[in-house]
Amino acid sequence: MVMPGSGTGFVLERARAVVQAFAAMDIQMGGQVLRCSVSAGVAERGPWHLDPAHLCRDADAALYRAKEAGRNQAVLRRSDPASVRVDATAG
Repeated sequence: MVMPGSGTGFVLERARAVVQAFAAMDIQMGGQVLRCSVSAGVAERGPWHLDPAHLCRDADAALYRAKEAGRNQAVLRRSDPASVRVDATAG
């Protein structure tokens, strides 16, 4: 989800609300209740993000951090220029 013009705190709050709402759902399936969780990664755009792929890479890193920390949560990754590496082999 991309939320241009929204502050990082608001975006993280919305992501956490989605996580909580999804965890609270009872999904009926074949007469049984299926419970699932969702993890979310949030990244804040900085001037060092040279293209949308860099920002998506930061959000993806935050997502994996959320999963490694136990899943069912939203994690913010505050990146810096050093986190954006240019792949010389990319073409």
